Amino acid sequence: MIGSLFTKVLSAVAPSVASVFAISPAFVAPATPTAPDLREVISVRSETPVSTSSGLLGHDSTVVVPFFMEYERDGQQLEETVNLPLDTRLVAIMKQGFGTHASKALRGLEEALLKGMVQSNREVRKASANILPLVQEAVPFRVAGDIPIPERVEEKVERIAKKVLQRSGKRVVVTSAARTPKRQADAMRIKLELGESPRRLYANKRAATEIENAYTWAKKTGLAVNQVTDTMAMVIQRQIDGGVYISSHLRQGAVDLRSRDLTAYEKSVVRQAAVEEGARVALETTPPHFHLEVF
Repeated sequence: MIGSLFTKVLSAVAPSVASVFAISPAFVAPATPTAPDLREVISVRSETPVSTSSGLLGHDSTVVVPFFMEYERDGQQLEETVNLPLDTRLVAIMKQGFGTHASKALRGLEEALLKGMVQSNREVRKASANILPLVQEAVPFRVAGDIPIPERVEEKVERIAKKVLQRSGKRVVVTSAARTPKRQADAMRIKLELGESPRRLYANKRAATEIENAYTWAKKTGLAVNQVTDTMAMVIQRQIDGGVYISSHLRQGAVDLRSRDLTAYEKSVVRQAAVEEGARVALETTPPHFHLEVF
């Protein structure tokens, strides 16, 4: 079970903390035959902090964050819930306890804390405000919305973002990473509606022209926005089936960073940090963002 998994992790991090968790009914889930290991974990997500009377970790632990972990075992997808206290040791505990999922879990925690800061419960607001700076320091970048980021891309982005944060004090925002044909079609549709032809942007002019022609036909036919996107996505999928990738986003090797809120200096820092990490950099204008090809 997740509770026993975290008890093992906490025993290595802070024995006194682990002993408190081990006896707390608010933290430890009901016993299951065997605990999932980190290799079985599929996803981690958190909810808005809540107040509790459990007394976990003394006065610093009257507020907890519910974490939901999905994992796969014997072909079955299972879920466990664990309440982690908003204590100053939480970041260190999560980094070790969630393994390769730590960065994503911490980003989710940041969103949960931002929600906690506007709750009516004073203790929830105070605890969320106390922990938020520690979480933001541990995660050097933000993600705009529900954007899938491949693990190897995330590692590269984190290295770039750390340099940007250290040199400018700015946390970069990821606006796009791995794309399905439909996500790619939607991004290209927006560019076309903003007046930019993909033929000017993409190296493969033939593939770009095919997609633009699909957009033009769908618009002239009077299709709805989602149908226009679907029409373009079908062309992109056909290209992929033939071994043609209009964008490195489709190969899960690119990431976009928001640029509209960056100063000229911050933009130069982002560019330099990305180049140092071996990325190819382009500053696009419609909409404004850095396009980084990291693989």
